[in-house]
Amino acid sequence: MRGSQALEERIWDLVECIHGSRGRVSLLITGGGSRALTWLLNHPGASRSILEAHVPYHQVALEHCLGTNRPHKVAAETARVMALRAFEEAVAVLAKTEPIEGADHAAIGLGCTAALATDRERRGGDRAHLAMRTPQHYHVTAIEFDGSGGRDRLAQEEVLSSVIVQQLALGCGCERASGIELPAWARVEEQSLPAHSSLERFLRKEDGRLEIDLEGNEVEVALSSQDRVLLSGSFNPLHSGHRHLLAAAQRISGREPALELSITNVDKAELGYGELIERVVPLQGEFPLAITRAPTFVEKSRLFPGIWFVIGYDTARRLVEPDYYEGSAEAMVRALEEIGAAGCRFLVAGRIEDGLFRTLDDIVLPVGIDPDLLQAVPENEFRNDASSTQIRQSAGRVQGS
Repeated sequence: MRGSQALEERIWDLVECIHGSRGRVSLLITGGGSRALTWLLNHPGASRSILEAHVPYHQVALEHCLGTNRPHKVAAETARVMALRAFEEAVAVLAKTEPIEGADHAAIGLGCTAALATDRERRGGDRAHLAMRTPQHYHVTAIEFDGSGGRDRLAQEEVLSSVIVQQLALGCGCERASGIELPAWARVEEQSLPAHSSLERFLRKEDGRLEIDLEGNEVEVALSSQDRVLLSGSFNPLHSGHRHLLAAAQRISGREPALELSITNVDKAELGYGELIERVVPLQGEFPLAITRAPTFVEKSRLFPGIWFVIGYDTARRLVEPDYYEGSAEAMVRALEEIGAAGCRFLVAGRIEDGLFRTLDDIVLPVGIDPDLLQAVPENEFRNDASSTQIRQSAGRVQGS
């Protein structure tokens, strides 16, 4: 592919289209993609469309650029954060240079992080992730280089740079933005995601919560905690069992139902923007939604004092087992006392376990636990034996049939 006249001509046409479009581009790249900068800047009129380009190659430089002090993996989420940073820089430049209404609609931010062929050992294969942020969308691209045929760094660089230019042409509205033929050893996957400014702001924070009302708007407090019964979960997906459980909890408590999704979990990786948007969008319109970084109920009670939590038998059993508090019965009691002191309670629904329908009556509460902290959801009010895992598996079978 390298040195191909056809490729050079195609890239030239795409760059000409980018420079002739209304798009105004800011780029932030690391690890690879530098040839794209040469192609984009080595053109008459490049300054019409290219606002700036940053290459924070060292890890510390990248952390400084993104305003964080944690390492950034070569992953889709890193590319997205870089694209957002570049997009915001583009908007800021346009606000000063083209202060006319609608100028920010031309802003495009592209972020790229790559791990190309190298002479040192590292974890993971040769790969690249890039993301393009426009006023309405993200376009996220993953490239994997097959080690059997794509270990030539310069060839990888050419592929990555070609994809960068092609994506920018797409973002600038160029017709026939595709058409670059890539080698078989470069596998490309693409995904389009809506831009959600509230989620973007929340993911930048280290704590706090984001509350979204039924219309999908960010609000300070959708409902006061004293008026809410809250179902926490991953909602992958939200299904009829969740809906019926919330309806039963509403009847029992007289409180308005809401959902809580924590992006952090005790034993799972933190949800990235892509996973989060895929779960949040289907939830909008049914229930108010709170998004948090609170994996435990103690942390949730601090965010939502006075809330009533809806949980299943399996969660209730873990709630009163010292093993889930690093083996400390004292820590368990302190945690539950703090939850109770915050005015929170638990509504406990029965679940199938080991072939039997288990309820709160099957749990022996340790000494020191206020029995009023937990209240059973009667079986005649709610029973659903299908788990989220079973529903996902069933959906997969239907889609694959």
